[in-house]
Amino acid sequence: SLRSASAAICTAGAACMVFLVAPWMARLLLGLHPMPQGEVRQDLEAVCQRHGVRVRDIMLWRTSGTMVNAAGMGMLPRLRYVLLTDALLEQLPRQQVLAVMAHEVGHVRCRHMPTLLASLIATVLIAEAALYGLGVLAPGWFASQEPASELARLGIALVLILLGFGWASRRIERQADAFAVRDLSGQDPACTVVTDEAIETMTDSLEGIAALHGVDPRRWSWRHGAIAWRCGYLRSLSGCSLAGLPIDRTIRWLQVGSGVVLLLGGILALGMIT
Repeated sequence: SLRSASAAICTAGAACMVFLVAPWMARLLLGLHPMPQGEVRQDLEAVCQRHGVRVRDIMLWRTSGTMVNAAGMGMLPRLRYVLLTDALLEQLPRQQVLAVMAHEVGHVRCRHMPTLLASLIATVLIAEAALYGLGVLAPGWFASQEPASELARLGIALVLILLGFGWASRRIERQADAFAVRDLSGQDPACTVVTDEAIETMTDSLEGIAALHGVDPRRWSWRHGAIAWRCGYLRSLSGCSLAGLPIDRTIRWLQVGSGVVLLLGGILALGMIT
């Protein structure tokens, strides 16, 4: 109905507002401070400048040396921060810190945040379409209002969403890793391919962070994959052209596919309202 559609739009709008101001809220809650001026900050800013990525500030998260991590927050330049923890800066060599920074810049430059959001919504729509199809094929079971039937539908939907969104999230992380390798390789103007040195720097940073956290590189993560899996892919890029990497095509198809699903979902939603 029109009322339910309006309520959904208002809810989505409120969620978007929270999403946009989340970086500012995180800055207050985590007690982040601007990174002091100096050579380290200048090198980090240079990574942003090379790729035309604007950030409000580069922040330092003081964790008393307990966390080795970095993150990019925010979709809008005026509300976008990149944060690095104190332990990351203290325990990783400078070149590896720059590789981690390039990874975070890659998330922004490749528009990973909107891609992730679009893929999540698309996955939910696909799960709903699958449930509708099952209801048509087996109405006695999948269209029933019995508790067992509702539980089965919920379980199927959750499995589809977890599988689809997890796959998309891991490929997005893989592209950010590849972006960092491309950045490191491209610092030599004469270089046109991914270099082994760049791959070694990025893989060393990933394995180093895992070791400092006591994480087994083979341990699987639903959203990020295993460190060993990510490093294995980076090593396969040796000698690939910087003009286009295989993962770029994968993400492009993910973006196109998500866009098509969202468009079809929007058309169906408008048809239901009218």
